[in-house]
Amino acid sequence: HYVPEERSRRRREAVLPVNPKPWYRTPHRLILNFLLIGPLLGAASVGFDASMMNALQSVSQWRAYFGHPDATMLGLINSIFYLGKLSGVVVASYSIDRWGRKNIMMIGFVILCAGALIQTSSTTLAQLIISRYIVGIGAAVIGLPAPIIIAELAYPTQRGAATSLYNTSFFIGSIFSSWSTYGTFRIHNEWSWRIPSALQAVIPVIRFMICFFIPGSPRWLIANDRADEAKKILIKHHAGGDESSPLIAFEMAEISEAIRLEREFKAEDSYMDLICTKAYRWRSFIAVVIGVAVAWNGNSILSYEKRMGYTALVMIFVFSFFCNIAWTPLLQAYPVEIFPYQQRARGVTLLYVSNFLMYFIANFCNPLALAALAWKYYIFFDVILAIILVTIYLAFPETKGLTLEEITGIFEGSELVVTDSIMANSTENVNIVTDIEKPPKLK
Repeated sequence: HYVPEERSRRRREAVLPVNPKPWYRTPHRLILNFLLIGPLLGAASVGFDASMMNALQSVSQWRAYFGHPDATMLGLINSIFYLGKLSGVVVASYSIDRWGRKNIMMIGFVILCAGALIQTSSTTLAQLIISRYIVGIGAAVIGLPAPIIIAELAYPTQRGAATSLYNTSFFIGSIFSSWSTYGTFRIHNEWSWRIPSALQAVIPVIRFMICFFIPGSPRWLIANDRADEAKKILIKHHAGGDESSPLIAFEMAEISEAIRLEREFKAEDSYMDLICTKAYRWRSFIAVVIGVAVAWNGNSILSYEKRMGYTALVMIFVFSFFCNIAWTPLLQAYPVEIFPYQQRARGVTLLYVSNFLMYFIANFCNPLALAALAWKYYIFFDVILAIILVTIYLAFPETKGLTLEEITGIFEGSELVVTDSIMANSTENVNIVTDIEKPPKLK
């Protein structure tokens, strides 16, 4: 696919402040990136919650306290977390555009902490299962708006890096969970599992305190007729207080025009919009492919290997290295970019739903298939990976170096559809782009 990265770069250079200092020596960008740590740690909460129950099931005090639950009950305890996530992401998708990304994320922190408290105080299996369901809801209510607000608030030249970092924090939570359980399993009473359960709330509390100070999404504010507030946020965090910065004028015009065009061609917001046009079907196809690919790219089968030789062990590390280079950072980063504002939350929800369902199927099928096919089952994953590779090459456009509004143009059939509309409807920003030739439409 032809991508106008060079034109986008030249436009950005025309409006970006002349500042040779790196971001960590530029106060307003340093503050913004610090505030983004709050949503960036979203996957860390999921990493802790998802990893903790596997670790607790190896703690003898936990097994004894709950009457040595059988395999069916253990499966229910583990899977109910993902059922909670599925419920939470659907509910959050309907409220995120109405009440705002930040507000929904803050509610998610409270829900997750409540679930952690209920789990810590559990005295029966029923209470434990309910707590895991609530924790799953909280994790999803946090996980849906977090990458979206990162993409919509990050400094223009750092948006790709910021959104890519989101899912990598999963390992922070997973490592924290593993060491927490390791540090308490020698306690010869019920606190050997109650302490790790309580520690689920640590990351959400830290994030809550940081996100309390994070500004709202400028795109959400503009979409809700609060453009003055959005402009103040952009001036403070993108221009360091410079109200005359051409970057602010261009961002305001670009965001406003993109939202205006979306509203002009759509009468209402619904999930049916995800299949109503060729462009939306293209986006939705990509979201579903990513959700399926992450669950079936081979990573879900690794934990079933109990014994292996040195060569197999090395190959697992090689596989994990390359898998985490691509799928871990881009799971949320790419879908967040390709959906326009009006359908961004629903597009990410589609990604999550397809991913959760595929993981559920994979976790159910993997042990059965391995028992029946042994090593031949790995050939199935080779075939899946080949199909994924061809699909990505043919159907996934490159978004590197483009703004969110410019990416919309790739799918709608004109590379700079929003910028062209700005030029046609606004005189304030024409000087920013007049030296850039208008590109041909995509074929």
